[in-house]
Amino acid sequence: MMKFNLKSNLGLKVLSVVFAIFLWFIVSSSEYTTITVYAPVDIVNVPDNCSVNPEVKFINVVLRGSSLLINNVKSGSVKAIVDVNDLNAGKNEYFIKRSDIRVPPGIKILDFTPKKIIITIDRLTTKKVKVVPQIIGKVKQGLYLENIEVKPFYITISGSEREIKDVTSIKTFPIDISEEDSDRTVDVDLMYGNNIKDISPRSVNVKLDFEEEIIEKTFNNVAIEIANNRLKVINYIPKSVKIRLRARSDILTTTSLDYIIKVFVDTSDIKRPGVYLKEIDYKLIEKDVELINIVPDSVRIKLSK
Repeated sequence: MMKFNLKSNLGLKVLSVVFAIFLWFIVSSSEYTTITVYAPVDIVNVPDNCSVNPEVKFINVVLRGSSLLINNVKSGSVKAIVDVNDLNAGKNEYFIKRSDIRVPPGIKILDFTPKKIIITIDRLTTKKVKVVPQIIGKVKQGLYLENIEVKPFYITISGSEREIKDVTSIKTFPIDISEEDSDRTVDVDLMYGNNIKDISPRSVNVKLDFEEEIIEKTFNNVAIEIANNRLKVINYIPKSVKIRLRARSDILTTTSLDYIIKVFVDTSDIKRPGVYLKEIDYKLIEKDVELINIVPDSVRIKLSK
């Protein structure tokens, strides 16, 4: 028969008993106090391929215990454990039981609210939706965004059947095209809300193609200059014309006409006084500008010595 030696480690055993009595004395002699804490609702035993959404994420729990224990209650040490294994798909009324609430030893639960919560269980599903690039900013004047190419154009999202059934597209984070003056390719992340559990891929490649914005514009009352005249100009009719130009929009809307074109009549070949019908000539100063027409296209001019 095995014999126990009560005298072995006697000092350590006595010290343990004294320490336990000391702790009991402190706890029992402490003042009792009451506090209210927010306890998270912790969902467990979620069925495969399902998502669970409790209507209430926290409950209020009223606790009572010694000041020593109450003062040592840490965040997360009080929580409501809700087992959803036996719940059905859809909305469920769940009545929280006192036994669902976990508290540190030595602390008593006086009350808790709410006692009933709604828990929605949905089947998880996936679907393909298109990507919509979100463009912000104003492109540099004289250009326009001709084409946007997104790769991949469709991505896969997953989430509860109920929450993603109406989702048809996913936006990118904003792409700023302010002052862009050439084609650009960017990798940009996708934006999605809490109703979507996951997306794949999480970013797409966006190619932006810019083209020159070509416009036509008519200018009225453009003055005609008389150039290279050897004789005295008595009169000429008309003194101005109407011209129509074709060029990039920024050139025709922001540049002074004097820096774009000169309209004139060359009289260098006239050596005698008289009245002449001369064709109107022009000189394009700004490159990439096309003259469409000049109306009228000739001038009647009277010259003398």
